[in-house]
Amino acid sequence: MIINEAFYAFTQKIAKKEDIDIAMKLGTNYPKGPLEWGERIGLDEVYSVLQGLYNNLQEERYRPAPLLRKFVISGWNVEAFARYENYKQQIKSYNLSQIENKELPFTT
Repeated sequence: MIINEAFYAFTQKIAKKEDIDIAMKLGTNYPKGPLEWGERIGLDEVYSVLQGLYNNLQEERYRPAPLLRKFVISGWNVEAFARYENYKQQIKSYNLSQIENKELPFTT
């Protein structure tokens, strides 16, 4: 659940990936931050456990974060956070007509 909460924090722009991990290491004396643990365990495993808990117990606290789901479906790992942030910044800098006409100078 801590890994899931870290994904929610990142989605809400509370902190960057590195800052989330550092805060948990320093604040709780964990040897690794939640996103580092997620990478080590495997995001697909984390997602599967959370989804199973949510399906069986129907408690909101177990619902996987949408960004975690997106990373698992895309096959991305935690290191993809930087690419994800850059991608979102690039999308904001283009207008809708460029996106619809696929006139973008980058790939996903």
